[in-house]
Amino acid sequence: MLLIGVQKQALIFLLLLLITFSSISCSNGGEPSIATPTPTAIVSPVETTTANITDSVLDCNQLITPEKIGNDDFEKYGIAQKLEEDQFERKEIGRTVICWCHRMIGNATVEKDILAYYFSPDTGKLVDKQIRWRNDLPDQLPSDLITKEEAEAIVEGEVLDSRLYYISPDSDVYPLDPISENPCWIVWTLVNEFQAIKIIDAVTGEYLGEGISPP
Repeated sequence: MLLIGVQKQALIFLLLLLITFSSISCSNGGEPSIATPTPTAIVSPVETTTANITDSVLDCNQLITPEKIGNDDFEKYGIAQKLEEDQFERKEIGRTVICWCHRMIGNATVEKDILAYYFSPDTGKLVDKQIRWRNDLPDQLPSDLITKEEAEAIVEGEVLDSRLYYISPDSDVYPLDPISENPCWIVWTLVNEFQAIKIIDAVTGEYLGEGISPP
């Protein structure tokens, strides 16, 4: 039983690494990437490497079904639409297949909200899941958002990229106080060869502050 517990911790930790290390990576004007949400469970590191992480040969469309994950999850989180839009990513860590995706509201990413389902590659049976899903957000974006171009015109420097985001109340990358309840434009800029992250309220057009730039 102890071995099973350690293996489960290893799987969760490796998924955490996959998601965390895909966040904000931009230097010398390269294309930045959005800071991605992290699973709710935080576990102690285990001795392992990422060498055994490969694309799963199993199809998430075959694994994430009402029969396997339960009809409640399938309906509540709009799984059918997410599968149709190919939102789920597939990874195989050790002997477990993981199908996971970020939460999206329209074209806005919800920071740290995630669906992650763990399956046995031999039987296709669900062995675990992680769900982080805020209950204080609307189903649709507000209709009166400022445009990407309008947000970019507010900031200084060369614009590298801009994306729409709902910032998490416990954000590590966008530490605003207070956190805006509105979606925000996250604008990456390059000023004097240094990257900066500017945060613009997408409803009011107000400049809210800066995010934490990568070293």
